[in-house]
Amino acid sequence: MNSATTNELTLVRLWYLIGEWEGTGKGPDFRFRCNARCMWTLGDHFLVVQFDFSDASSGKALMSEHTLIYYDHNANCLVGDVFGSNSVVEHALGFADSRGRMALTTDRLTCFPKGFPVRRLRRTFWVMASSQWAFTVEQDLGEGFVPYLEGQMHRRGG
Repeated sequence: MNSATTNELTLVRLWYLIGEWEGTGKGPDFRFRCNARCMWTLGDHFLVVQFDFSDASSGKALMSEHTLIYYDHNANCLVGDVFGSNSVVEHALGFADSRGRMALTTDRLTCFPKGFPVRRLRRTFWVMASSQWAFTVEQDLGEGFVPYLEGQMHRRGG
């Protein structure tokens, strides 16, 4: 087995995501609650991120996403494969800077429902404190990225 390269250590910059999280946020015309679970898997080569979103007022489930994030040697970047409860599968490419700010932008969308208007997504995560991080999701409907979701997460029970 090859030893880790400096670029592979980009995954280590995402340490702040590990754990059980809860938070709140907003979309264009709604507010949500969110639970997340983030963990290393398969020999720490992959980061698994699981999100569950529910409506803030009714508690009704809105969406779930499961993401595998890994470092691709050939592409020399982070890759996120996102699987959504709406059946959409997203393949995204990106980076994490030295402070752990990660941005992943859609390279390919598949399995989307007929009439699905989104062409690309950009997901950005960053650390705010040792037990708090935030995220945004921007969508491109064909005319460039516009904000869609923003939220803040804090360690569950903390």
